[in-house]
Amino acid sequence: MNNLSFQVSKHICPRNCYGSCGIIAYTINGSLVKVEGDPDHGMTQGKLCPKAYGYVQQVNHHERLRYPMRQVGRGSGEWKRISWNEAMDFLSDKILSLYENFGNNESLCLNKYSGNFGIVHNSVERFFDGLGKTTRVIGSPCWSAGLDAHLYDYGNYYTSDPSEMMHAKVIILWGVNPAWTAPHTLPYILHARDKGAVIVVIDPIFTKTAEKADIYIQIRPGADGALAIAVAKILVEKGLHDKNFINKDTIGFENYEDYLSTVSLTHLVDECDVSLDVLNELADLLSQQEPAFVWQGFGLQRHTNGGQNIRAINALMALTGNIGKKGAGSHFAHQATWAFNVYKNDAKDYRSIPVSHFAEGVMKLNNPPVKMLWVAARNFLAQDANTEKIIEALEQIDTIVVVDTLLTETANFADIVLPTTTFFEEEDIVASYWHHIVGFNEKAIDPFYESKSDFTIAKMLSANLNKRKPGFSQFPEDISIESYIDMEFNEDLYRLLDINNWKELMDQPKRADIDPTSWKSSTFETPSGKFEFYSERAMLNGHPPMATYEKGLLPSDYYPFWLLTPHTLYSLNSQLYNEAYMETDKEEVIVYISSKVAKAKNLEEGMIVNVYNSNGQIHCRMNTNSDLPDDIIVISQGSTSHQRGRVNQLIPGFETDMGSESTGAKGIAFNDVFVNFTKV
Repeated sequence: MNNLSFQVSKHICPRNCYGSCGIIAYTINGSLVKVEGDPDHGMTQGKLCPKAYGYVQQVNHHERLRYPMRQVGRGSGEWKRISWNEAMDFLSDKILSLYENFGNNESLCLNKYSGNFGIVHNSVERFFDGLGKTTRVIGSPCWSAGLDAHLYDYGNYYTSDPSEMMHAKVIILWGVNPAWTAPHTLPYILHARDKGAVIVVIDPIFTKTAEKADIYIQIRPGADGALAIAVAKILVEKGLHDKNFINKDTIGFENYEDYLSTVSLTHLVDECDVSLDVLNELADLLSQQEPAFVWQGFGLQRHTNGGQNIRAINALMALTGNIGKKGAGSHFAHQATWAFNVYKNDAKDYRSIPVSHFAEGVMKLNNPPVKMLWVAARNFLAQDANTEKIIEALEQIDTIVVVDTLLTETANFADIVLPTTTFFEEEDIVASYWHHIVGFNEKAIDPFYESKSDFTIAKMLSANLNKRKPGFSQFPEDISIESYIDMEFNEDLYRLLDINNWKELMDQPKRADIDPTSWKSSTFETPSGKFEFYSERAMLNGHPPMATYEKGLLPSDYYPFWLLTPHTLYSLNSQLYNEAYMETDKEEVIVYISSKVAKAKNLEEGMIVNVYNSNGQIHCRMNTNSDLPDDIIVISQGSTSHQRGRVNQLIPGFETDMGSESTGAKGIAFNDVFVNFTKV
């Protein structure tokens, strides 16, 4: 026993979800053995979600990549272990050869996104910056339309501190399921209800959060704008709108009022498939009980009309004066604590491919064509749309490099796979896009076998390139992790966090000096300085100037069912599947179908069905759900079944209406997917 070495370390979960949770890790003799919540974290306060409790298993997983590997024949599954020196030599040879052929580095393409939100993981982008002009996949598959909507209405996107929900009299959880995706916020919501607040859930699916609500409104997918505009019309016609706030802090209301007078309430009711009585009840709530807090989920803007839907909800809150007050507002996401220098670098020079058209971009670009693809913090074959077309595009690329911890669907198409570290094996800084806390992530254990961080890989490759061709890479090859973090911080960020040096975050996470009530001063960042019902900026970018209802896509006779793919409690996208808690065989794809529809089709529980559309088909085991609407089927995303079943091949990849202003490209309409199914 005297030979045992114990260590306790503190971490911030860097996954792409609302919590960015504080974690305490326990190691024995250099091995991770336990995790628990960090009570010093001001948001998560000592609690973890079920996903995080799977970290010990995942860090030590028998399928984790241990060494660099080269695939002998792409897609063959025959992998050969190579050394890091061999990997660096191979990659350097390829990069320099392409440079010699084309005279620049535009044939190199980086496809990176949100597998790890730690700031040090942007080192791969810094590395590509240091090569001069390259090709990048730009935009976000996740939240682009909603961000643009807030830009047009408010001039920026801010959230109040989540604890502000405790002061609300009405909380509307619109297209979000925090019981599964943000459980740390539930105490605030339930506290508000204990004080008399009314909890409303608006969602096409009767979720675990809906079970806890006082009012559940089941809406047709993509018709959120119709519901919001219908309620707005009722409020204005009854004279229940907040004239003082409108006159003082908004612009363009007259235009919006004129628009509301032209739309048919009957039509809007038909579009959203919600009764007029329910709409009147919601209007009464918003006009008679304030403040009202609306949480807009990411899913509701993943439609071809998603940005306009978000704008309609924003307009509804402005109509009722529920902006700038404690416990009020419409909230989507923020980047106020993302003031790191990498995000302020306006000098980036690269050829771009929109994330929603990755395959088309690769196949279309020439002079030079994309010849080498680098994939980091990304598993696009399990998360992007129209994966069959992506595979077709990958076949045109000479060299594919994937940096990951597992042999993912995407890694299986790579020529070189480089094993990377988990956040328990590296230091980092992590900020949230929901709460206002920034924290330091300690290193708890040594890297797993020969795995290396993205930061270390960037340094190694930069050194190898410069050894062969001095000055070829500008990424600093000898920089320490501390110096790199120094480089990312600036005076604005220090002032925001009220610290003199980032090392102060090692003691405990810091809450940024941001007003907990967003837009409290009613000084908006729009051109007019007011909330804009009518946005000339939106109009100049080709969008309706106001929050008009734009009809979305609908099922057809051939494909009469919506396919929705929400998160589960135990997984996140194609990562963080907690096998210890998974309720089903991870090898299977489970589809949930309305009990009524299953009966009409003479299908029994547990049968295998073929779910298909013009993009592809997959076999699924059928479960029935009496709460599902008849025209919706559900396949939960985020497990290995999601990857192996390649559910995303069914997603055609329609674009959202907005997103270019905030992220450089429109998003992907993941919730505009229509299918049919038959018994196998």
